[in-house]
Amino acid sequence: MGAGPRCPYAYPGRQPGTAVWVSGVLIPCARINRPGTKVDLRQLRYFVAIVEHGSLVAAAQHVHVAQPALSHHVSNLEAELGQKLFERTARGVLPTKIGSEFYHRAKLILRTADQAVETVKRGGEMAGIVSLGVTPTSGLVLGLPILMRATEQFPSLKVNVVERLSGHLYEMTRTGLLDLSIMFDSRPAENMDVEMLGADEMVLVGNADMFERFGIGPTVDKAMLATLPLFLSSATHFTRRKVDNEFARLGIRPTVSSEIDSVTLTMDAVEKGLGFTIRCRGTARGPHGKFRTARISDGLWIHRFYLHAGPVSIRSVACNCLVEIIKSVAAELIADGTLTAS
Repeated sequence: MGAGPRCPYAYPGRQPGTAVWVSGVLIPCARINRPGTKVDLRQLRYFVAIVEHGSLVAAAQHVHVAQPALSHHVSNLEAELGQKLFERTARGVLPTKIGSEFYHRAKLILRTADQAVETVKRGGEMAGIVSLGVTPTSGLVLGLPILMRATEQFPSLKVNVVERLSGHLYEMTRTGLLDLSIMFDSRPAENMDVEMLGADEMVLVGNADMFERFGIGPTVDKAMLATLPLFLSSATHFTRRKVDNEFARLGIRPTVSSEIDSVTLTMDAVEKGLGFTIRCRGTARGPHGKFRTARISDGLWIHRFYLHAGPVSIRSVACNCLVEIIKSVAAELIADGTLTAS
């Protein structure tokens, strides 16, 4: 394979080689070579396996090492670091607080080292795996453009996409189960950067027959909105809470025909003329059929998309590349009117 595009974050200040930059430190792939430490990548892989399996027996089987040898490696690692990394319990082993912190750093180092080796093997073409979380709505609006851009610019960069609700994505990103996530939640968290990507207007969505039957034009006011049969998600969804807050602020009560926690099923029901829904305008542009939309004249019906990521200093090279792709895609969607800047 010929040399592909190089990520601007891949090797700051030097040509690709067998060393990687992590938190501003150049780390040889063979060993973490800081004065006073003798921790190699094999020890980190063993440590990560134990955390993820919660058992020395299961971890030993996973890394193909005898359990006594694995226990010995753990003892040596704890002695080298001068910290207790695990609590031994009747149900297995659990990382201590410092062990959990070390786990996230170890995962980053291993991922970055693997990506560095793979990138060198591919002649400098960016490679690696990044996990991206999206909500059903952010996936519809931003997901496909991001995947297309990533595939175009970095063919060997693998983006694993997970769809969850905002609350779940927040916890998964905060605890390191996801590298990045795009959600409605703007809450800051320790060791996590939050940046607004853009906003989308929430509109009334229905099919043409339903719009004509109820005499709905380009806009709908709160009096009309209160009479319409609506398909909304349950209260666990951020979108539903947003809708309920706006209704409460306007002093009206919605007519909820059914609660459906599926964007696809909701839009299919709306397309068949069973009722209306309130969604981001980008959802109505999605692959669910042809819809009519009406702006809601009363209230503040805006949804903002936020990118959540670990700080730049602890992100992998591939993760930084995907962050830049996400930002550029969002900027283009703002430029073409799909999203707004605020």
